[in-house]
Amino acid sequence: MSTLRVSNIEAKADASSPTVDEKVKVTSSQGRVLVQIDGKTAGITSIGINTTSTSFTIDGNQNVQFVGVITAANVNTTGVSTFTSLSVTGQSTSTNVNVSGVSTSARLNVGTGGTIITTTASGLVGIGTTNPAVALSISGTGGGSYLDIYNGGDIRLFPAGQHTGSAQNVSIYCDTSSTLAVGGTVNYTGTLQQNGSNVIQWVELTPGVTEWSWSGGVTSQAITLNPSTIPSTARYVLADVFVTANSSDHQNIVLGRDVLTNQKNWVDTRGQQPSGQFGTLTRQAVTLTYNGESDGYTPNYGVWYSSQHVPCSGRTIYFNNYGQSGSSGWVYVLVKAYSL
Repeated sequence: MSTLRVSNIEAKADASSPTVDEKVKVTSSQGRVLVQIDGKTAGITSIGINTTSTSFTIDGNQNVQFVGVITAANVNTTGVSTFTSLSVTGQSTSTNVNVSGVSTSARLNVGTGGTIITTTASGLVGIGTTNPAVALSISGTGGGSYLDIYNGGDIRLFPAGQHTGSAQNVSIYCDTSSTLAVGGTVNYTGTLQQNGSNVIQWVELTPGVTEWSWSGGVTSQAITLNPSTIPSTARYVLADVFVTANSSDHQNIVLGRDVLTNQKNWVDTRGQQPSGQFGTLTRQAVTLTYNGESDGYTPNYGVWYSSQHVPCSGRTIYFNNYGQSGSSGWVYVLVKAYSL
C-alpha cells in the first residue's frame, strides 16, 4: 500500500462560470466514492460519505445538518443541531436540538430500558409512553405514575383563552372510586358546582345586622341586607332571624330572593293536606311561623330562628307577612356568611 501526502487541495470553478461545481472527490482503487465535498451552493458545503449525494451540510455559520440517521454513543453539542432522526445510546448533552423528523412523524425519544420521554410532530409529550394522545400524557404503575410538583411559589394552570376572555375550563377527573385529596387550602373565586349545578358553600364574613318594622300586611317589600361586603353574585345568606309582634297574631314571615305574592301558606285546621290548601310553593324563600291567636300561645319576648338559609339576590331579599291580623312588629336579621 502506498501513501499520498498532500498539504493542500484546492478546487476552483472558472470565475466567469460560477455555476460550475466546485468538488473534491476521493475514491477507492475500485472507483467507489469514499468522500465527496461539493461547494456548488453559495455559502453551504455539502459532504457525501460513501455517496455522491449529500450526507450532511455545513453553512457559513458553521451549522451542520445531517440527512440520514445518526447513531452515537455520546453526542455533545454547544450550538443548534438539526437532525431528521437522532438515536443516542449513551449521554447526549446539547444546548439546543431541533428534530425535524421523518415525514410527519417527528419524535424525540429519550430513555434507557424503555422510553422515558417522547415528543410528537404535533407537539404532544409522553412520559412513560410512546403514544401520547394529549398535550402531556404520563403513564406508569404504582409510584411511577405520580406527578409531583415541588415549587416554592405558586403552581398555576392557565386554560386556553385565559388572557383573551374566552370561556375555558381546567378539569380534574377522578373515577367514582377515587378521591381528590387536597392537603392545603382550596381558594376559588368563582362558583362551586357539582355536575353543572351550583352548590351552597358558605363564605364567612364579618357579621352585619339589618332590621325593619311592619304595620299591617306586607305583600313584597325589598330589603337591602348588611354587611355591604355581601357580593352582588351571592345566592344565599346564612342568617339568624329574630321576630317580635305587638299582639297575638299568627302569621308567616317569608324571606325570599324574588318578588313575593300573598299566597296562602298554612292549613285551616290541623291534619289537612297542605297542597289542597295552598298549592305548590315553588319559590326560593324561607317561611318562618310566628305563633298566635288559635295556636293558643304567642311569644312574649320574641322568637329567634337560627341559621336560616335565606335565598337572596346579592344584598336584596323580599319580605312578606302572610296572614297577619293588624299587628305591627319588627324583623331583625344577623347575616354571618354567604354563598355564591
